Amino acid sequence: MGAIWLTEMPDWFADAGLNVDVYDNLWSTRSRSSGGYEKVLGIGIHHDASSTGSSEMSGCDWGWKNSSDKPIGCIRLWRDGHIIVGAAGATNTMGKGGPLTASKGTIPKDQGNMYMVAIEAANNGVGEPWPTVMIDAYLGMVHTLCQELGLAHSDVWSHAGYCQPSCPGRKIDPAGPTPGYPNLGGTSGSKTWPDSAFRGYLDALDQTHPPEPEPEPQEDEDNMLFISRLDSNPNLIVVGDGISSRRIRADETDEFTKALSQGTGPIYHDPTQASRPVVKDANKLPKLSDDWQQLLGIETDESLNQPG
Repeated sequence: MGAIWLTEMPDWFADAGLNVDVYDNLWSTRSRSSGGYEKVLGIGIHHDASSTGSSEMSGCDWGWKNSSDKPIGCIRLWRDGHIIVGAAGATNTMGKGGPLTASKGTIPKDQGNMYMVAIEAANNGVGEPWPTVMIDAYLGMVHTLCQELGLAHSDVWSHAGYCQPSCPGRKIDPAGPTPGYPNLGGTSGSKTWPDSAFRGYLDALDQTHPPEPEPEPQEDEDNMLFISRLDSNPNLIVVGDGISSRRIRADETDEFTKALSQGTGPIYHDPTQASRPVVKDANKLPKLSDDWQQLLGIETDESLNQPG
């Protein structure tokens, strides 16, 4: 039984600004008899051969409830660009085809259902023009899946392309004119979309939707130690952790050592504190008492023991 279930897909699409809904309250547990995916190594794009003008929901009902081969595809794309997610597990769509070499491994011959996310899009496949809003959603959806699943654009195949290695010509989809994206299906006829053209449009989306920059690492405030001399009283030192702090006299060696070893006491704020040097990491404290006295600007003849 496959163990990979793609239950986050609706959130992925919504976060990408796409129009998405789930089919019913069973979608997250729906799959073929083998359960979830073995691995997710690719994405398969299709058309569903539905009649022009047919109800979009009827296609969902057929694919996920009424067909003897259900579930067919995990996602369905309507002609208005609306995305419907109907299965989080593996589905019956790809059939015979392959093997395919993907960026993360090999999709075995005739095993596409177990290794590929399959999308069924509403189109009759024999000349019905694809609306531009629909292709926009198709590309946006597949681009999002590639990003979230860590797949390359070369891991996206048409149903026709999936069949090519072992049973060429078994499937022709997706096919049909795409006036808004002429490199796919042209402007008339029922041409099968070249995989290279679809991938090229995905590449173009990388230019308009660059990946989010990695956040800069933040210092752990819980492990920071702040030490500063007060301008308002040169003989007082503030020792704190960024949340609470305590004042001690510069010549109170025992109190200073206790502050370092046991943490800080009552909260104390002094507006002049920020003007003095701060040591943020206890491991980087000066090792000799004269060093840290000098760092804090303390001028005293008293000899203090090494802190910490």
